[in-house]
Amino acid sequence: MFRKYGGCFILIFGFYVYGCDKPVLPIAGAGEATGVDWVLPVADSAPDMIATTLLLFEESESGVAPHIIRMLVTERYIRIDDGPDTSDFVLYDHVENRIYSVLSDNRQIFVVGPANPYMPAPDSLALREQRIEDKDMPAIAGVPTQYFQFFADGRLCYHVVAADGFLPQVAGMLLAYQKLLATQQQEIRDATPAELQTPCFLANYLYVPETYMSKGFPVRQWNTTGYRRSLESVQADYKVSPDLFLLPDSYRYLGMGINPGSPI
Repeated sequence: MFRKYGGCFILIFGFYVYGCDKPVLPIAGAGEATGVDWVLPVADSAPDMIATTLLLFEESESGVAPHIIRMLVTERYIRIDDGPDTSDFVLYDHVENRIYSVLSDNRQIFVVGPANPYMPAPDSLALREQRIEDKDMPAIAGVPTQYFQFFADGRLCYHVVAADGFLPQVAGMLLAYQKLLATQQQEIRDATPAELQTPCFLANYLYVPETYMSKGFPVRQWNTTGYRRSLESVQADYKVSPDLFLLPDSYRYLGMGINPGSPI
């Protein structure tokens, strides 16, 4: 199940992954413009604002024009949305290990909660990874990047350019977020049509995420079906209202193990 927020696809039981072959833009400091029109730094003097790390990603899929999504990261939360004017968003609570997908049109919040333990891939899937040596790989904020390819049953399925040591706290939270999504995908594998359960599907959505996220911060990601994501810019100490990390009142909660209409 997934939800589309404008041009942003958020997959609830599983995840889409993306990448890009364009150079990464310089990392912006606090108060610097990011080059995206709707991202406007908030005055540091506002007394009720909190500091976050702002990340802008360009995402695309086959046949759809690239679009920008925003991540706001604190020590506890990741909020994913289409920018300041959107009322739909995804909120990951790192302490609770829960993902909340807020859908304003029908006033619902879909919840992905703690699942069974993450299961390793079966030997029959024959997962393999390969680091590609490239002396021209760019650095990001002084941190070198490395290019990895991931295979299943002899087929090339997934690509990651990662920077080990860049934004380690954010990378750790993204790892936990993706791992939670993967465990949920594992739980509903039996409900996935058999024709979709190709080696690359199983690797990309059920087993590889923990592995590729362990390589460091994913600067670029892409797979063989046209899904792409690339980091465009980062802004530290970006001030926002703490209300952005609150769930709306009077919404109906849905999800695995959640009683409809009940609070979490």
